[in-house]
Amino acid sequence: MSGPSILLDAFQQKPAAAIEYFKRKGYTFGWNWFDTWKDAHARAFTVAKVAKVEVLRDIRNAVQSAISEGKTLQQFKKELTPKLRKAGWWGKKERVDEETGEVTEYMEGSPRRLKTIYETNLQTAYMAGRYKGQMDAAADLPYLQYIAVMDGRTTDTCRDMHGRVFRADDPIWESMYPPNHWGCRARVRSLSDRQLERKGLTPESSEGRLVEKEVTVGKGDKARKETVTGLNLGHGKTFWTGAGWDYNPGKEAWMPDLSVYHENDASAFIKDGFGGPLYRRFLDARGAVGGEIPIAAMPKDYLKHVGGNVKNNTVWLSADSLFKNADHHDKLGTDDYLHIQKVVEDASLVLQDPDEPQKAHFLETDGKTYMAVVKATMDTQPKLYLVSYHIVDRRRVNKFKKEWSILHEK
Repeated sequence: MSGPSILLDAFQQKPAAAIEYFKRKGYTFGWNWFDTWKDAHARAFTVAKVAKVEVLRDIRNAVQSAISEGKTLQQFKKELTPKLRKAGWWGKKERVDEETGEVTEYMEGSPRRLKTIYETNLQTAYMAGRYKGQMDAAADLPYLQYIAVMDGRTTDTCRDMHGRVFRADDPIWESMYPPNHWGCRARVRSLSDRQLERKGLTPESSEGRLVEKEVTVGKGDKARKETVTGLNLGHGKTFWTGAGWDYNPGKEAWMPDLSVYHENDASAFIKDGFGGPLYRRFLDARGAVGGEIPIAAMPKDYLKHVGGNVKNNTVWLSADSLFKNADHHDKLGTDDYLHIQKVVEDASLVLQDPDEPQKAHFLETDGKTYMAVVKATMDTQPKLYLVSYHIVDRRRVNKFKKEWSILHEK
């Protein structure tokens, strides 16, 4: 694959959704490729064996430029290679294990690694953008067909999946939307009822056919067991995704624009989301997975108290704030964080610091008293962010009540 032609075969215009998907990613570091696992890649950009943020930033910028401007692999390598060489991230290096003293050789930058970085990130971004468009059009095009590139490089598993059709809402697309392995070139196309009939295609269902198996990733003392999802194809055949590839990057990355929803619907969406894996994965990572999530819908009665220019009552939690909060309040578990919507929505006490009027402090007691601190940014288009979340005792609550303005108490 020498350029983006295969990746872009379905795109007749600038892939805006793919660009937006990639821009949403934060940064994370890992020595091994499996340190950032499955759908964490939908939230964070990482390159194995990169320890310097400057190097990771150079690679990320090059990938984003390639996606935005449709650059070929040759252009990507030509522009990025000198920067990586200058930074010293190139060629074979040695690493000494601090515990055992064992010396191992590993590869940093190389033409082959740049090819992998280019193809993997472009394929994932384009497929995530494609998925978003397909979900937007699912009412008119309710079926999705798996399309493999049928040539001498096609894997047996992708060859067996080629041409199969499932409904757009079939659970199969949660784990088997391409890419499904390293170097995967497969894609998915949408079909209407009429197209299905004209092509003589019969949709399948994955019900009762999704299976799992354990695989080993890593070597030596870094080896660990992980689960891989597969689809029983019948006749003794199973379509297995590659280790770490059984997730849908588009489904994990995209959320509706809650600003267009009524506050009750927005809070209901957030509460429903709390029961799903996306929130737990983000919160469990404690900041290692980049990006941000909507964590609460603040009652609009309080918008005027935290900044007159705030139009949207969605409260966001960034990975950076989560990391800092987890560091200062390490006793909070993920279930405590999942309690934030209730704290904000049903607060028995709401306070405002006169010195920082853009902040509101929501307190709710449910066995223990939680304080959620929401702050409006001072931008031209301000947003609400959760900047602190912790448990407070009654003594501190009484102190706050004496020093701060009471906006609400019950």
